[in-house]
Amino acid sequence: MTESEIKDYLYNNIPLAKAMDVEVLDVSKYSLTLKAPLYSNSNMHGTAFGGSLSSIALLTGWSLIHSQITDQWLPTGDLVIAEANIVYEKPVATDLVAQAKVDQTLFQNFVNTYKEKGKARITIEIEVVTEKGTGCRMKGCYALIQQSV
Repeated sequence: MTESEIKDYLYNNIPLAKAMDVEVLDVSKYSLTLKAPLYSNSNMHGTAFGGSLSSIALLTGWSLIHSQITDQWLPTGDLVIAEANIVYEKPVATDLVAQAKVDQTLFQNFVNTYKEKGKARITIEIEVVTEKGTGCRMKGCYALIQQSV
């Protein structure tokens, strides 16, 4: 999927992405970066709202996996977050930029398991980065479950 296809999909299927003004900065086979402006996602302290930080992290991980399973023409399935753990390291006083990366071997094992069993899980790490370092880190476990026909 291209950057514009991912953005269109998010805006048409996940209303929160549009409300957050999410943009796709970069997508490659094993990484994806989303951005959301601080002005749409701030709290009373002028920093990023914690809920917006966790949301952009979840969306970034989900978008990376979704784009790859779409590109690989896998049988239709439901991709959901199964478990998430987020650590807030420092306030984010700039636009929210979230980066997700997945190891090639780990992703291929995920795909193979899905093809064999009709369901699979994958855990990836997402960081929200600032010019001063990492604002927060999330480990997200995403599950893909084949839809029954």
